[in-house]
Amino acid sequence: MLQSGPLISPAAKEKVSRLIGTVADEGGIIHLDGRGVKVPGYENGNFVGPSVVEGTVTMEAYKYAPLHNIRPFSRQGLTFDLVQN
Repeated sequence: MLQSGPLISPAAKEKVSRLIGTVADEGGIIHLDGRGVKVPGYENGNFVGPSVVEGTVTMEAYKYAPLHNIRPFSRQGLTFDLVQN
């Protein structure tokens, strides 16, 4: 189970939410959208749920948001080569 705490401020929550939205604006795909999540008992908290986006390293969200680069591979051996190097 993935657990994370709230962002530091409402402004930080707004920035992350805006950056997630820029993925679609720039031609990417939002597979899992964590914007608008409500945590019971903390409905006014600064939470953004897990988000999975598909895009390129030139997108604004990649430059400024805490994202990991997930890339598809055509063959399994290539995956192991990249992890080991």
